[in-house]
Amino acid sequence: MGKDIDYILIENSVKKALRDIQDNPKRTIRNLVDYGLEFAKGGFQKQSLQLAQRLLADENCRYYDLIGNAVEHVDPKTLLSFGMNVGYNACTMGVKRIRLLEAREQLHIPWSLFLKIKDFDEVHQKQLCQIIEEGMELGIYVFVFVVEGQVEQLLSMLFEYEQCAFVLMCRKECLHEEVLDQIAELHNLMLSVGYEKDIDTTVADMRKRGLLYGLHVVYGKQELAEIESGQFFQSFEPLWPLSVALLADSDVEEKEKAKLDQALCTLRITKSYPTFILHLQEDIQRIDEVFSNEGYCVGIDEQGFLMLNGKSIYQAAANVFQGSLKTVLHHCLAKQDGCVCKEGD
Repeated sequence: MGKDIDYILIENSVKKALRDIQDNPKRTIRNLVDYGLEFAKGGFQKQSLQLAQRLLADENCRYYDLIGNAVEHVDPKTLLSFGMNVGYNACTMGVKRIRLLEAREQLHIPWSLFLKIKDFDEVHQKQLCQIIEEGMELGIYVFVFVVEGQVEQLLSMLFEYEQCAFVLMCRKECLHEEVLDQIAELHNLMLSVGYEKDIDTTVADMRKRGLLYGLHVVYGKQELAEIESGQFFQSFEPLWPLSVALLADSDVEEKEKAKLDQALCTLRITKSYPTFILHLQEDIQRIDEVFSNEGYCVGIDEQGFLMLNGKSIYQAAANVFQGSLKTVLHHCLAKQDGCVCKEGD
């Protein structure tokens, strides 16, 4: 995907805003949102920016603190590259291609893809490269890596895909000095680090290098009330994460997750914190539904099997290591009469 005139105009405006924001941050942020609305073509983009306008009308909105902190501490090249890859490559041009192919191929194509990695070797690298390249052909430009082991080889591979936006979810133990230095050169990647009580040193190391980072937390039944009230998020303020992503533990029932999801949607509008609060799987599904009418959180597990909303489909025809990504999506998420017909329905 080359840079078209809209991309160049938006990129130049963002560059200017990143320079101007030092002098008058609040006005510059509001102007940037207004300018984004001029170029917004999809309903999701317009609704998101209109909501941002309403929230930012409050001079005391804590999102000003969040944005100001990001501009002050994150490498401007990273803010620009990651932001353009998500906002334009993924949510504008990527979605345009997704909708075109969905209508033509009669299958559901997700706007983002989770990739779980346990062991990384030359064979796995080749498979992941193939998935990313096939994903880009389908219009997917956001890839979330959930990594259990070391990340150095994976990071080296990602330098080849400058048009994508990558999120790396890992433990702080993976982030030693050499890895953090490597990430500092990869401007289209955001880190999401598993929250632990002794994470302060890792946060300081990330901030020192100008990295874009968030935290993720697995919550259980015992945290539900504290999360719903918003109190849960106050302890994260000294760490200044761009986002706090919530993932439900296995003991949380579906009805409890649904109730919490409603509470979080209300909380994000009625209150503000200097971080974006994400109910990760549910928010991915919500965005996917806006883009494709039906929402799924789609991923690929360590063995290559497609995952829908966190559950693997253990069938040979659902394995991307044995067939193409499009073939697997056809098998698992084919559309009939405009609706997705999942395997097993």
